Amino acid sequence: MFKTKEIVMLFLMISFLTVGAWKNVEAARGESPFIPEEEYKKELGKYGNIHISLTDGKKGTKKEGVEFSYIKAADWKDGSYELTEQFEASKVDLNQIETAEQLEEAAQKLKTFSGKRSAKVRADKNGEIEIKNLETGVYLFVAEKTKEYDRITPFLIALPTWNAENREMSYEVEVIPKHIPIVEKQEAKPVETGDAMQKTWYGIGLLSLGIVVILCTQNIWKKQK
Repeated sequence: MFKTKEIVMLFLMISFLTVGAWKNVEAARGESPFIPEEEYKKELGKYGNIHISLTDGKKGTKKEGVEFSYIKAADWKDGSYELTEQFEASKVDLNQIETAEQLEEAAQKLKTFSGKRSAKVRADKNGEIEIKNLETGVYLFVAEKTKEYDRITPFLIALPTWNAENREMSYEVEVIPKHIPIVEKQEAKPVETGDAMQKTWYGIGLLSLGIVVILCTQNIWKKQK
């Protein structure tokens, strides 16, 4: 069970929340998001901060104004994460997640049960967002306004994280959301009525001309015969 929880929170805080840059992996070394129960009990009642940094999107996009809504999805209870009442019906078990794909599916499913998320934040011109004084737990983040940026996948963030080497809690969580370019659909050019009718009559004319040529040829052949 201990190994499973380590994997769960490792993906929550590292694999899924970064864009895959090596420097992000390096920065996470020495940290284990899994929190020992005895240590967590000491920290109950404390608050933390989450700092979100948006990396550059595709050419022509901007980070300023990208908006996120967020809501608390789970609490830490008796050595494991338990969904809040609002998300219980989803049947998602954060403690059984072992892959990034499963984590993404969990975030997507929790999104459908999140309803109206009143807490919202917006990125500044540098793509930075600071959220302060959050209770401990797991938070679901959903990007709301991204049409001038890239598509951002819903993600989960655990607060706090646990540094296994220093045996210290970290209440300052840095997040780099995963994002992919938005593919613009090319609209089919509508056919103008006039053009369609013109093409129709042109086709009928060619067909009629062909029939006339055939009939004339047959008449000439009969007379010669």
